[in-house]
Amino acid sequence: MIDTIYHWMLLIVIVASVLTQTSVAEYQIKRFEYKHSFKGPNLVTAKGTIPFWNIAGDAIPSKDQLRLVPSIRSRKGMIWSKHLFSSSDWEVQVVFRITGRGRVGADGLALWFTESQGSLGPVFGSSDRWKGLGIFFDSFDNDGQHNNPYVMGVINDGTKSFDHASDGSSQAIGGCMRDYRNRPFPVKAVIRFEKSTLSLLLSNGISDDDGDLEICFKVDNVNISPNGYFGASAATGGLADDHDILSFQTWSLKTQSDAPKAAELGKDADKSKKEYTEFSEEFEKRRDRFRKEHPEKFREEEEGIEGQVERNFMQLLSVMHQLGTRMMRMESKFESLSKDIEDSSGSSQQGAVQSMSQGQKDLVNDIKNLRTTMDNINNKVGSGSQQGEFKGNLDSVKEEIASIKAMLEKKNQQGGDCSTISCIGMFGMSMLMLLQLAIFMGFSAYKQRQEAAAKKFF
Repeated sequence: MIDTIYHWMLLIVIVASVLTQTSVAEYQIKRFEYKHSFKGPNLVTAKGTIPFWNIAGDAIPSKDQLRLVPSIRSRKGMIWSKHLFSSSDWEVQVVFRITGRGRVGADGLALWFTESQGSLGPVFGSSDRWKGLGIFFDSFDNDGQHNNPYVMGVINDGTKSFDHASDGSSQAIGGCMRDYRNRPFPVKAVIRFEKSTLSLLLSNGISDDDGDLEICFKVDNVNISPNGYFGASAATGGLADDHDILSFQTWSLKTQSDAPKAAELGKDADKSKKEYTEFSEEFEKRRDRFRKEHPEKFREEEEGIEGQVERNFMQLLSVMHQLGTRMMRMESKFESLSKDIEDSSGSSQQGAVQSMSQGQKDLVNDIKNLRTTMDNINNKVGSGSQQGEFKGNLDSVKEEIASIKAMLEKKNQQGGDCSTISCIGMFGMSMLMLLQLAIFMGFSAYKQRQEAAAKKFF
């Protein structure tokens, strides 16, 4: 008996899991609709407009947000998408903030999806008798029922006027009481229309956790046209609040069966590639024209850009500086050891010679590292005739380094006796070599930068 019950429970869990996965996997494509969205920072253009949107009334766009209406009495503001949106299923996420000095605010905020763009009017700043969906955030209690702030959804067929006397309660298909005014954090609203089911989720504004959402209402069998325009509006009356929208983001929801076929995607890719080529050619022409008309601005722009040659040159200078510092210390050490050799004999001289020999080996290793760095830089910079010239300069410097290396190795074999080979002379020769290398690299970097100046974007 127990085994039978166990098997039935296991079967139920498996079936529920399969059904859940099927329903979740049904919408595997969630496409972001950038032409029906806006979000800061850099929200507005230089002309004070928001791309793909129309602004009207007292709305004030800024870098980070859109203020539909300021906290001034009897103001109206709105924004509507320019392009027609076409999708039977969609999701909209709006982050907004409503703040005011008073304990009670007015009038409220509205989010729209209608068959035509609205105009300034009496319904939270937009026109009445709309055809489509309106989500209203009503801050003022007109009917005296003490049930505001209130959030509701209203469907209109274009023939009905909004009932202000009852705050639209007789026309709402769903709603909830939510205190969205003067919250510590912006409030997030998620409107989802999927398979004729309309749902609204809201955050409480107490934390900045995007996943902290609560269901406000969910209504089945809702009829909304698949073609329409998104919008938002707000209004103030005898009382006034600041109504700000921080982001308005739209997604269309597609099933796998609705996904475009590979052939259609290929056509879109070819079209995009062609548009990109045309844009690149136009950009090159405009860049050349700008360079001819404003050469001084072009030079100023180039001076602020660090190229690959400059970075390689600075890297080599750093290595040269380290090597020079090491050679200075070696020279000081050689002088000290020479004095010790003159003042002592026997085992003491042998220890001093071994110490000097070890110092010479360290110097040889440093020169090897410098040659490796030069080889790496030689492989990265320059091309054509300039690369040949640059390579010739580096080859000559390498030969000098090789001669110094051979001298040091010969001296090391002779026991480090400074009387045979002049340590001071070797040091001076090395410093001259480093100076010559710096001059070659500086001159080559300058020529390389002049050549690259014409290839950079303005």
